[in-house]
Amino acid sequence: MIKSFNCKYTKAPSKGQRVKQFVNIEKVAMRKLRQLEVANQIEDLRIFPR
Repeated sequence: MIKSFNCKYTKAPSKGQRVKQFVNIEKVAMRKLRQLEVANQIEDLRIFPR
């Protein structure tokens, strides 16, 4: 679902690289990236599974 990133700092976590600026939100950000990556269409993002 992710088509592009705005900058290298937002792209790096999607490749599994750590970014110093995102240390505080790293776990949540990685979870959200996984949710975006597995979505096939925008409707998949409306309600996340529990």
